[in-house]
Amino acid sequence: MSEAPVRARPSFSIVLPVHDEADSLAVLWEELLAVLPRLGATVEVIFVDDGSTDASADILRGLVKRDARVRLLRFERQTGLTAAFVAGLRAARGEILATMDSDLQNDPADLEVLLQHLDGADAAVGARLIRHDSWLKRVSSGVANAIRNRVTHEDVVDSACSLRVMRRACLEAWPPYEGMHRFVPTLLRLAGHPVVVVPVHHRPRRFGRSKFTVRNRAFAAFLDLLAVAWMGRRRLRYHVVEDVGGVGVEPREPAPDREPVVTAPRAASGWPGVAVSLLLPLLLAAALFLPAIGQRSIYHPDEARYAVLAKTMLETGQWLVPQIADEVHLEKPPLFVWAIALVSLLTGSVNTFSATLPAALSAMAGVLGTALLGRRLFGARTGLMAGVVLATTPGYFWHARLALADMMVAAFIVWSAWAFWRALDDPARQRGWIALFYVFLGLAVSAKGPAGLMPLVTCGAFVLADQGVRGLRMLRPVMGVAILVVMWAPWGFAFAAQGGGTFVQRVVIEDYALHLARWERFSEVFFALGPLGVAALPWSLFVPIAALSGLRSADEPTRRKFRFLGAWVLAYVVVMTLMAHKRDRYLLPAYPALALMVGWLWSRWGPATLTAALRRHGGLVVAFAAVAATVILLPVRQRGEFAVWIPATLGRALPVVAVLLVAGALGYLACRAVRPRAAFTVLATAMTLVLAYETRIFVRQYNMTYDVRGFTERLAQRVNATDALLAFRHGRLVYDFYLGRPIPQIRDTRELQPLLDTPHPLYVLTDERGWRTLTTGSAGTWSVVDRTEIAGRAVMLLRHAPGRPDGQ
Repeated sequence: MSEAPVRARPSFSIVLPVHDEADSLAVLWEELLAVLPRLGATVEVIFVDDGSTDASADILRGLVKRDARVRLLRFERQTGLTAAFVAGLRAARGEILATMDSDLQNDPADLEVLLQHLDGADAAVGARLIRHDSWLKRVSSGVANAIRNRVTHEDVVDSACSLRVMRRACLEAWPPYEGMHRFVPTLLRLAGHPVVVVPVHHRPRRFGRSKFTVRNRAFAAFLDLLAVAWMGRRRLRYHVVEDVGGVGVEPREPAPDREPVVTAPRAASGWPGVAVSLLLPLLLAAALFLPAIGQRSIYHPDEARYAVLAKTMLETGQWLVPQIADEVHLEKPPLFVWAIALVSLLTGSVNTFSATLPAALSAMAGVLGTALLGRRLFGARTGLMAGVVLATTPGYFWHARLALADMMVAAFIVWSAWAFWRALDDPARQRGWIALFYVFLGLAVSAKGPAGLMPLVTCGAFVLADQGVRGLRMLRPVMGVAILVVMWAPWGFAFAAQGGGTFVQRVVIEDYALHLARWERFSEVFFALGPLGVAALPWSLFVPIAALSGLRSADEPTRRKFRFLGAWVLAYVVVMTLMAHKRDRYLLPAYPALALMVGWLWSRWGPATLTAALRRHGGLVVAFAAVAATVILLPVRQRGEFAVWIPATLGRALPVVAVLLVAGALGYLACRAVRPRAAFTVLATAMTLVLAYETRIFVRQYNMTYDVRGFTERLAQRVNATDALLAFRHGRLVYDFYLGRPIPQIRDTRELQPLLDTPHPLYVLTDERGWRTLTTGSAGTWSVVDRTEIAGRAVMLLRHAPGRPDGQ
């Protein structure tokens, strides 16, 4: 019998786990054949069959017979990916080891790229920056990587990517335990091996289905993460400072201390990571803004207008020109109406949920944009804290639940500020960032009108003060006008065809130009203190010290950034002060700037900075908690919109009062102890709990105070669809919305007379004053069919019977 030939020791070994990949193996081998000659003089390819139930083993046996470089290890039953990797790597004989998947999603050509990056490192690991998986898998992987980095204090982009090339010495760092394949970069660094991260390709899956899902890996991966974190924290750390004696034995170099080597620069502060600083505020905003948004009744006339416009848009198919019945409404651009209509296509009809959801999603986008801008301006911690501050600001929270376009405008303005600052930070790509800046402005104008152009005032003033007149060229006005015209063209031309003068007259001239400096009383000068002061408590307590500290900072870049934020807020305060037509919601775009100031302050407060100021503000925290608890407990009469926030009974009020008082005490103690992170956590948690609880309170009390829905349900039962129904001096589109029919509005009894002369019954919606006018100024008999009280005002349904001497 002849002896088996002795195999030359390979220089490069590739390990590929296989489980039911029969369809992929032929294509995979052809791709490998094209790459193997570039990986070394001698290469071995080790396939580890993890208990396949298809023809994978037979195909691999055929490859072994055809090519001496192929080896096959086959498990008796499916054991798992970690076992397959470990078995293959321990069987490998090369000095350089590589791993990859066998499902064709990894590109074998990337092995050569990784090998080239091995100079100066012990391992080169792949990072799939562009994934071709389902959205759920991409999101879950991103979250998992963020959690891994947070727990292990690493900055690994894609820990579970199987495409890796490493030196043989790295095998010692791979413990033989299930699930450790997900943590290879972290384990290698813990063992002191230099690791580089290299972007690699990721391809769509061509055959079969993925063996890994969120359901079958999430819990196990979390347990494995705890084990790796434990190893990192319990790792021995020592440094030999002296090694003498032993002159009678052969000298030996002392073993060096093995410390983790991180080849990529890390942020000055390891907390928080990118995903945490952005996702945490976004998730908090979703938890606060989304619950029960479809349960509150719509009463505000502007809310009803948007809802009815969307309903008419779906019924008529006229998407460019908003209209109600046969009346064209050119006073508002259509973007927000489009959003309601698109959501309503999914829900099946325009209802309170579909009308409010676009505003809530816009508020979430505003929180995300604020966190992103904060990260760009001051760092990850400021971005995180600014996002949390904005999400838990009562005024912002309230408007996130209203079916109004103002929140959408505020979101686009935040993102325009982010694009503007990116343009300042990145001169090489400034043109692209400024173009994106104008895109966000175009969207803001398409949602609300000229108010969306306010960032031009803010950013223009800042650039003028910062760089002089020549600096204004960075705004590229010609390009900006072109972008805005293109974005406005679809609805702008349609508006012009319907009579664009209406839009210019009612919005540009009447709502803006003619409302400048037409105050009715001097107190309007201080209007902004309400929405930006009271409605932003408790965070507004920290705005003065934040602004002063930022503007007086020894760091010039910080002072520059605060000048930008100051210009942002000041522009809105000045414009709103000059205008007579004031609404709280018009100041919504200023909230993110204030949140960024406050977030910066809390991220900088500490034992060595502003210690005395932090301790003083502990007293303000207690004062806020005490005053808020008093307002809730005392039977003080409040105006309608504010009153719905006050629990009507003592039993409902006590939980809110308890949270406020406990938070006040804990916040005070944390401030006095100079524990800024603890104090911030107390305030943010308290506001989250209060706002979440108030959601239940105000929805119930709002519906009781503004019971339009219940009233219209009774009207639908009393008035047939064929009966004439109109409104006399009490016209509200909310009735059109809930009844699903247009209700004409009449202001004078002379307009009413032709309808009174018909033999058919006539129903009229009006208030008490209108009732008295009708009974004394028109013929026939009026009877009260239904009566209710909405917002403290009597509303009734009257029925007119012609030629009857009484109301019977």
